[in-house]
Amino acid sequence: MKIEEINYTSPHLATVKALGKKNTKTLGFLPEGAFDSYAKRHTILVALDPQQNCVGYLIYRISQDRAVIVHLCIDYSVQKKGVARKLVDKLYELKKDLLGLRVACRRDFPAHKVWPKLGFRAIADRPGRGKEHKPLTLWHRDHNHPDLFTTTYSPVKLRIVIDANIFFDLYNDKDKDTDSEESKALLADWLQEELELWVTDELWNEIDRNKDQGNRDRNRKRVNNFSRVRYEDNKFKESFAFLQPLLPSSPSDNDESDFRQLAQTIATGIQIFVTRDDKLLKRSDEFYKKFGVAILRPSELITQLDELRRETEYQPVRLAGTELTGRLVQKKDQDVLVRFFQHESLGERKTHFNRQIRPLLVDLKHYECRLTLAKDDFPLALVIYGRQNANTLHIPMFRIRQGELQPTLARFLVFRSIALAVEEGRNHIIISDSFLDNISKAVLQEDGFVEVEKTWQKMNLSFVGSAKQLALHLSHLATTSDQLGQLLHRIANALENDELIKQTIIDIERILWPAKILADNFPSFIVPIKPYFAQELFDRGLVRQTLFGNEKKLILNREGVYYRASKPAVLSAPGRILWYVSAEEGYQDVKSVRAYSRLDEVVIGKPKELFQRFRRLGFYEWSAVFKIAKENLNNDIMALRFSSTENFSKPISLKELQLILGNKTTIQGPFQVSVNHFAQIYQLGNQLLS
Repeated sequence: MKIEEINYTSPHLATVKALGKKNTKTLGFLPEGAFDSYAKRHTILVALDPQQNCVGYLIYRISQDRAVIVHLCIDYSVQKKGVARKLVDKLYELKKDLLGLRVACRRDFPAHKVWPKLGFRAIADRPGRGKEHKPLTLWHRDHNHPDLFTTTYSPVKLRIVIDANIFFDLYNDKDKDTDSEESKALLADWLQEELELWVTDELWNEIDRNKDQGNRDRNRKRVNNFSRVRYEDNKFKESFAFLQPLLPSSPSDNDESDFRQLAQTIATGIQIFVTRDDKLLKRSDEFYKKFGVAILRPSELITQLDELRRETEYQPVRLAGTELTGRLVQKKDQDVLVRFFQHESLGERKTHFNRQIRPLLVDLKHYECRLTLAKDDFPLALVIYGRQNANTLHIPMFRIRQGELQPTLARFLVFRSIALAVEEGRNHIIISDSFLDNISKAVLQEDGFVEVEKTWQKMNLSFVGSAKQLALHLSHLATTSDQLGQLLHRIANALENDELIKQTIIDIERILWPAKILADNFPSFIVPIKPYFAQELFDRGLVRQTLFGNEKKLILNREGVYYRASKPAVLSAPGRILWYVSAEEGYQDVKSVRAYSRLDEVVIGKPKELFQRFRRLGFYEWSAVFKIAKENLNNDIMALRFSSTENFSKPISLKELQLILGNKTTIQGPFQVSVNHFAQIYQLGNQLLS
């Protein structure tokens, strides 16, 4: 029995689809388009018998630090012959750089007894979402890598709004109804942990149009299984006013309902609307640009889950659209601060808020109070920085207004606070705000903060070296027995491992950012970029801006995407990028390496597909992406998703770069550099002692 990975052109894909359709009762329905998408992403493994017939398959997706099994299907003729084990073991081997594998399975299915035999352990039970609400068990198979971080404040399920047609599809009992089958895929067991389905008020009106009272009564009972959106009436009216001109000249009741459902979704702040309505799907780019709402078919939602989750958590294109500014708090702002940033829902009283903030506002020597504002000076965030200790950045107040921008703004401001501490040479951050909301807490955990006696603390290390060197350094720093000291000890122990996997390197560098662990299995690349793209994506020096100076906009560079030609295909992720900004008229200090980023993902695909996948990261218009594809929808291009960018304090000229590399290379395209060369370039750019 041979196990191999297939792609979209494989002749075995048709057999995979047929096997999946034949076993929908236990697997759950997966739309044909989803099979195609998984094949394009090279996340389908097939089992081939000696005659090269496909007799089983496994579909998986990567979610954060685990591989999640979507389908495991074995042909009846070879069941109980070890095929399932071979497929799972192959996935386990392929993804050994992750923390492990995960799967959800109904307890009443025969497969429930199989997972323990395949090395999985049952870790939790969940109620099912299907019509029968049968309970599920979550199974994990770990690689036994160091688990440095246990997340307490987990992100909530991805909230999506389904339109009336999707709702009716879910309860359509007709056989071989392809359209409703696509919608029914949303009820698959493996999606239970991922999705929360919501409906709009307009659904009740759609139900009422049915002439059969029995159907009306049944659907009114069924709708109680879903969460109902809440929205402000003025936001709904504003959204519907924009959509109304797009209605047909003589709209039917159903046409108007379709647009009302979308307007109610926009008004509530939920960013994903699922429909099969072609009128809305054809205008999806237009609606996304205006409102930041992704309009998708069920099959698109299923195959883009992880991108969509990141989209709801970090969507800088929405922040750019709000024209954010930053400034110091002024005396006249005090009443505004109470009104916008007192956390009454968390039990904070007005007197407590005032008692906390007043001394900070007047102590200008030690505290810097910063507001982030949307257009019309509408306050969105309040962050106060304290600098009493030379080694510590103290943040006594970290407040962000609730709303659809909160997750993105929280991630940006936490990252910027860390960057500020690094710029000022402070390797310790303490956030002592006792009224942090759960979104802020989740973001802090993502970035390496730990709770220490009612505060949140983090270490930042400007370090470049081997794992052994970092372990020794941490052993000197971990002098306390609190949670921060324990974390540093766990990291030091993990670093003693002779073979650090990539995921462990990513986790440690995230926790200790901007520390860099030099390892042969973590590649580094020099990537050329034109000055215009550099200044729009990350380069503060080129635009002559700083975060909270006299700028009109905040620079949003926590995460980004860069499109380029698909060849040469030398880049691989995860890895590192050293950005070489090429020469162009009108720009100074170019022809130099000016910044560093972590390379998180390299994706080759068609321009339309990549643009939709990464549009949340902003800046690029469709016309620019189309131009990179030479205005051909069938041409492949490459998307580089990057994060954690650091602008060098000393750009490294081409001449200096050639001295380091030992050759006279001109930078025509991306190429890999050695670990030692990366270290020299990074240290020189940041003016660190080697």
